[in-house]
Amino acid sequence: MKILIADDEMLVRIGIKTCIDFEKYGMEVVAEAEDGIQALAQIHAACPDVVILDIKMPKMGGLEVMEKINEEHLQCSVIILSSFDDFEHVKKAMKLGAVDYLHKPRMNAEDILGVLQNVKNTLDKRCQVEEKKTVQKGISRESQNILRNAFLKELLEGEYTTKEEYLKRCAQNNMRLSELEVACIAISVKDYKKVLLRYEKSKQNILQTSVVSIMEQILSTENGVAFLPLDENVYVVIMSAIDTSSRKKIMDQISNIIQLLTDAMKTFLNIQIVLGISDVLPTFKDIAKTYAQAHFALKQRFYIDQQVLYYYQVKHKSLEVVFESVDESMKKLKSSILSYRYDLFEKELESFVAFIKEVRLNEEEVKRLFDGLLFWMKEGPAYFEERDIIQEAETIEELYLAYKAIIDERLYKNAGEQIKRCSALTKKLIRYIGEHYSDEMTLKCLAEYLNVSPNYISRLFKEEMGRGLFEYINEYRVKQASQMLACSDDKVYEIADQVGFKSAVHFNIVFNKYMGVSPKQYRDHIQTK
Repeated sequence: MKILIADDEMLVRIGIKTCIDFEKYGMEVVAEAEDGIQALAQIHAACPDVVILDIKMPKMGGLEVMEKINEEHLQCSVIILSSFDDFEHVKKAMKLGAVDYLHKPRMNAEDILGVLQNVKNTLDKRCQVEEKKTVQKGISRESQNILRNAFLKELLEGEYTTKEEYLKRCAQNNMRLSELEVACIAISVKDYKKVLLRYEKSKQNILQTSVVSIMEQILSTENGVAFLPLDENVYVVIMSAIDTSSRKKIMDQISNIIQLLTDAMKTFLNIQIVLGISDVLPTFKDIAKTYAQAHFALKQRFYIDQQVLYYYQVKHKSLEVVFESVDESMKKLKSSILSYRYDLFEKELESFVAFIKEVRLNEEEVKRLFDGLLFWMKEGPAYFEERDIIQEAETIEELYLAYKAIIDERLYKNAGEQIKRCSALTKKLIRYIGEHYSDEMTLKCLAEYLNVSPNYISRLFKEEMGRGLFEYINEYRVKQASQMLACSDDKVYEIADQVGFKSAVHFNIVFNKYMGVSPKQYRDHIQTK
């Protein structure tokens, strides 16, 4: 049995909490409040079975709290705390539904426990009766929730086509949804991955449980509303017009729900939520469309730093030529990576991000593109170590900054700084190798390309790069091969040919020299990760 203690005197609250071993008697103090407004909020959030409520409190007295409990049909039993001169108030409290009262100046542990046990016995009997009724109907409460959620998911997928069937299923699932004027709200916890870090791994499910509990309590008092925890960090509110077909009234109700949810999440869990709001559409047949709109609006948080996003404000324009432009940009970025043109890569990346912001490409698609770029920049297992940075970014700015950090660390600090200090001739040679590594290369053909003597470029490259020219070429080819082995189904000898080795045996020897394992062993290792 869950208990809330509401009294403006801290010593009274502490005294009640410490005078009984609540756990021993199957009870738990789940929340406290020091005034009436806070008490009402905690009733919504913590869902106590019993409220020990002081009659006289600041901001809102105990009697007003009880009136609110009755108005909102909140399911909790109230035990009143009274003082010497509160007899008239106690009588009013009993009329409002208080189950018992405790006289503060004279109460002791035995009195408190006795009153609480009486309430617990009553609640236990009531639960047994309800459970028996449910069993007689042939369906458990858990099963009812499963069926209800399944029905709501079907609505979001647009499976119901007749008004009669829709209303019948709503009635069967105890939902007061109407067939007219529908809208949807899609909700996520902001910075979800970071918020999860506040909890130990074994207790991370507490966050979702708490979010669902608070949302259910707040939405349970709203007319024409159904709530569905759809995914780990996606919650959906379906709305419809019950008392009126006025779209303005639905929008006013949406604004009220937004305020209640955002305030409650901040107050009780110290988290922020982001909400996507659909348009209001004419009939229940549009529920799936409103969900698609709300979900789309919610996803625009990736581009727009707002807590509430309305579909009519953020819907995108036609994207007919977008993917053609994306493909062209990816080719340029890949080419600049392979040719070690980091200055060009940064400019191309900046332009690419600006383009993405303009067209608002789908977040998942953007992350796949950046994931691909990371793959081209990283060699072998190092790619897998940093891809989570890409996936955890919640906005395009976070993604860009994270990627810039990777560039700075992995490129400029390694080969980049060394290459930047090289002569123009060596830089040109490195670019050529990046573009033609799959071709046959000889010292003679490279010298002819640069229009210098073979001995000169061999000596210059070793002086500036710290290793021999063909050692660098082999190292570069092995790096490309390791990336292909990780993501391609091509045979080892085919990959050897694609990176410039005309002999599979020679490729195996060189690969083993730089990677410490054979190409096959390397691929097996990557595929088992």
